[in-house]
This record gives sequence, structure tokens and C-alpha cells, in this order.
Amino acid sequence: MEDQTKISRNKVDEANQDPKPHIAVNKSLATKYQILEGEMRKLGESIKCCICTERKKNVMFLCSHGTCQYCGDEMVTCHICQKEITKKIQAF
Repeated sequence: MEDQTKISRNKVDEANQDPKPHIAVNKSLATKYQILEGEMRKLGESIKCCICTERKKNVMFLCSHGTCQYCGDEMVTCHICQKEITKKIQAF
């Protein structure tokens, strides 16, 4: 009888264990995942042309801003800083 009481207490103790450590790990992983998603989004945005948002940025101006070649061909002033574009540098 005494052995059965110990077994019953162990089952109750196991059933009442706090699941918080498991949840804390999941929240930590979820937070890290969200941070990485944000960083990937920023990286993708920095590579895309900010005018058409369809093509990769592959033309840079001396002011250090850039666009895709299609959008950059028509430009005479920088769309960000409004400086005159004196040279367009093809990037790959």
C-alpha cells in the first residue's frame, strides 16, 4: 500500500509540473525568429529599387544612392537627396 501511495504522489507531482520553462524557450525562439524576419525584410528592401520596387538596384550615383537601371536611365536628379546626377555607375 505504501508503494502505491508513492507511485500516486509521483504521478500527481509529474502532472502538476510547471510548463513555463518550455513556454519560455518557445517565446525566446519566436522572438529571435521575428528579429531575423525583420532583418531579412530590411536586407531585401535595401537591394530592391525603391522607385519601382520590382527590380534589383544596379545603378549607383555619386551621392551614394541608387536605383535599377530602368528607373535610373530617366533620372537627372537623385530621388532621395535631390542632387544633380553627374555620373551613373553600373553595379552588378
